[in-house]
Amino acid sequence: MQQAQSPVTGDTETSCEAMYDFSAALMGDLGEAVRQGRAVYDADKAVACVDKLATTGCDIHIDVTRADMVSDECAQAVRGLVSVGGDCESTWECAPGLFCDGVSDGDHRCVSRRPDGAPCTSDEQCAGGGCIDWNCQQRPPTCSAG
Repeated sequence: MQQAQSPVTGDTETSCEAMYDFSAALMGDLGEAVRQGRAVYDADKAVACVDKLATTGCDIHIDVTRADMVSDECAQAVRGLVSVGGDCESTWECAPGLFCDGVSDGDHRCVSRRPDGAPCTSDEQCAGGGCIDWNCQQRPPTCSAG
């Protein structure tokens, strides 16, 4: 039996499914967050986001959990609905300005992104978008469209 080809990468369907499982484990499952009513997805805004990214004219860094750092269209394509202190499985579920933080007892809660200068271990924790040398900082521009 021949594997179906992915229209995006040319990989087999099995490879595509493996990549989906890997990204879901890494960032959380957006589809599941939407199904559980913990996030909303707007397909029209997602298309506008992709169109916006395609016209930037440069190879930009995209952190899919930080679409707010790219454009309004991207920020509105996926929006978490869980407020501060609410249980979460991934940052997809947290309201804008929040991230899903694991606490010592193993629970995960949506908390505010940290200000510049605060300690961090990942970019998603920082309001400025960058965790550099274990401190929150403004993410430097990746490139300039021109």
